[in-house]
Amino acid sequence: MLRRLTLTPTSWDVIWSLVQRVLVVNAGLALTNLPLLAALSIVAQPWRYPVFFGTLSLSLGPAVAAAFGYLHGDGEKLVDFARAYRRHFARALGRWTLVVALLAVLLVDVAALHDTAFGPALVPLLVVTSALTLATGLLTLALLVLRLPDRARVEDSEIRTLLPRDPHAASVARERIAELEPLLGRVLFGSVRLLVSELVTNSVRHSHAGVEDPVGLRVAVFADRLRVEVSDHGTGFQRRVPAPERGSGSGWGLYLVDQLADRWGVDRDEAVHVWFEIDRD
Repeated sequence: MLRRLTLTPTSWDVIWSLVQRVLVVNAGLALTNLPLLAALSIVAQPWRYPVFFGTLSLSLGPAVAAAFGYLHGDGEKLVDFARAYRRHFARALGRWTLVVALLAVLLVDVAALHDTAFGPALVPLLVVTSALTLATGLLTLALLVLRLPDRARVEDSEIRTLLPRDPHAASVARERIAELEPLLGRVLFGSVRLLVSELVTNSVRHSHAGVEDPVGLRVAVFADRLRVEVSDHGTGFQRRVPAPERGSGSGWGLYLVDQLADRWGVDRDEAVHVWFEIDRD
């Protein structure tokens, strides 16, 4: 006997969110690779023009990295895909260019050896190597975007402190991290100082934690990046970043984090941890 399937509104929201994100990824990939798609639709035998199509295929790297970044976040709009594309473009293009170059060398070798006496032995090996190179390139793009927080020892410096839950918390936080300015440089430290102030202020104003519950601040400086965590025992929030209205005096905290940080997120255990990372170029 068949039972009627009943879905709650929450289940429908999850299903629609998944469908929407899949559609956004497909639209983003298509838009960022329009020249390649247009050329493939026009040219009947693209393998006859390896340099031309190899150059066009360079757009695939940043596009795939943007897809990983978009799916890793909580955004649901095409503008969130565009933001991930802009954020990861330069590093993804560099890595993907190397992959395309290696694939070009391997495919030229396949074409050169195909009709020789060594072809039956070497061509399958080269094809497998090409497939592994492609898979490694995709994995490299994924790791570029989805790199997990490093739990290894801190390379340069670390600050851990508890801040009072009062209007002076952001000012105290700025004083506690001031020692990092010589290490980070004026520009990077300015961004970190701003984002720390915003996250601490958000915790004090919006976390709904107890008055006596302090705000935790951890700043860890690694050789390749900087990581900041602000924690409290509040109710937490969904990781959505609506753009604040111009002239508005509030709503800029997470928007600035999303714009200035290379990665950010919200973790929950016994507390709520809002974190961000900025790469040290």
